[in-house]
Amino acid sequence: MKKLPILFLPISCLCACSTTNTKLPLVIMEYYFSSLVEVRLYDGSREDLREIPSLLDKYDQLSDNYHQKGNENSVYTLNETNDEVTVSNDLHDLLEKALELKTATNGYFEPLIGKLSKLWKESLKNKQVLSQSVIEEELDKINNSELILLDEATQRMGQAEIDLGAIAKGYALDKVKEYLDAKEEKQYLINAGNSSILLGEKNTKSGLFNVGLKYYNNAYLSLKNCFIGASGVQEQGVSIDGVTYSHIINPFTGSAINNYDFTFVVGNNGALVDALSTSFMMMDLKQIQQIEATFNVYSLVFKDNRMVYCNENLEVKYH
Repeated sequence: MKKLPILFLPISCLCACSTTNTKLPLVIMEYYFSSLVEVRLYDGSREDLREIPSLLDKYDQLSDNYHQKGNENSVYTLNETNDEVTVSNDLHDLLEKALELKTATNGYFEPLIGKLSKLWKESLKNKQVLSQSVIEEELDKINNSELILLDEATQRMGQAEIDLGAIAKGYALDKVKEYLDAKEEKQYLINAGNSSILLGEKNTKSGLFNVGLKYYNNAYLSLKNCFIGASGVQEQGVSIDGVTYSHIINPFTGSAINNYDFTFVVGNNGALVDALSTSFMMMDLKQIQQIEATFNVYSLVFKDNRMVYCNENLEVKYH
């Protein structure tokens, strides 16, 4: 369940221009997770521009379910066999987080959605709706499959395939934040394809970044020291006979039709807000509000070019 750009951060908001701090940021832009990732460090070092990409590359390789990248066993490896596979501590912890987030989202984030998601993508690429018989067959595989985490190995039981695309970028940003916290660096922005963003503080008096809501009337929010997760149908949605189908698949019904056009979640954990932004696309507003209260996250929800819900802790501004 890969996610493509939903937000934008205006260039004028990202330049280092301050009356008290005129140091230009260190910047690197490279592709990870099939997305262009921008790293801006306002109080960082050249060493950081080596270590942060290394972290991003590690989790890109471990989470890829389409290709084998590198020499370590990965999600791709697990999807190729039902045997026990020895995995690194890093992959074990990522898979453990995936199972935790399945519980946190009441099952709307499903780590074993991979094959069904691939079939929908192939079908929509050909402007066709996936047949109900195929959907039911794949749902049966998901319901009869299991991901088992052992002390020294991991095992995928059944025919369903693992897909961590909805959390991999956010989880990698969690690791980047751990690294930056250990170095006591506070001024930074890491924008992973605009759908997963880590904000520290900007090098201005307020420290706030203006984060634009690309598809909503030049609206933006002023934020700092948080993670942002966003999902939507604008970039990957496919219209067939007047119905828009998404890359986000409901693991209970197998449907590719979502309740909303765009969801935006702010919180203090990258993997969590990524999983929630995807899951909220399929929930009703009451469910969304219950999860917000449980996990102390704030969300915006859009449908038909209007905002249908905004958490009271978020202030939408307009240019």
